[in-house]
Amino acid sequence: MGKEYNQTGNNIEEALIKMNLGWEQVKGKGTITVSLGEQTHEHLFQMKILRRIFANKIMMTHWAKNLEFLLKSDVKTNLPKL
Repeated sequence: MGKEYNQTGNNIEEALIKMNLGWEQVKGKGTITVSLGEQTHEHLFQMKILRRIFANKIMMTHWAKNLEFLLKSDVKTNLPKL
């Protein structure tokens, strides 16, 4: 099992930046879990993509926006059906 990093922020990008990880510290695939209130979304990343996220600010911003979109879409789809 690998290391677990937890961070909070006003948005997902800020939390990723606060992790202060370098791409060389990523040693394998991993899961990023984001939450908003009681709603959570988990996304599994291969090592190659995780390294890109922590090596490149533009890639980090891109994935932060994607994770925010996925979290919000999970919130909408988990509503009870009438």
